[in-house]
Amino acid sequence: MMITGQVNEKLEAVIVLPVQGAPAITHQFDAVIDTGFSAFLTLPRTVSETLGLTIESTGLLVLADGSEIQTDICWVTVIWDGQAREVIADVFETEVLVGMGLMKGYELCAGIMPGGPVTLKPLDPAPSLTSQA
Repeated sequence: MMITGQVNEKLEAVIVLPVQGAPAITHQFDAVIDTGFSAFLTLPRTVSETLGLTIESTGLLVLADGSEIQTDICWVTVIWDGQAREVIADVFETEVLVGMGLMKGYELCAGIMPGGPVTLKPLDPAPSLTSQA
């Protein structure tokens, strides 16, 4: 399978991310791919409220400029490449961001121009050192 999207006018790679709320209603959100974010997902507070998510705890998130902010943390189910995945989301005043943790095991390719294609393809499993060719 494959996830596709498009580069926007601000040269951000964007995909549509289906996110399940309570009670199992799926909402579609434009999500910016953030290769500088090592965790899974960020959600704006308004989105977490719309989805009816339960805040589990709080944490500190280090931003690209080195500053730290406190975030709420919750579990959320996303539909990733056709499969439901439960991931941790940081909730604060931001946009929906997909981090490297969610993209682990995928190859990211983007045509960096407005309207350029964005693709995320699953990587083939690494060959076993003991397998015979």
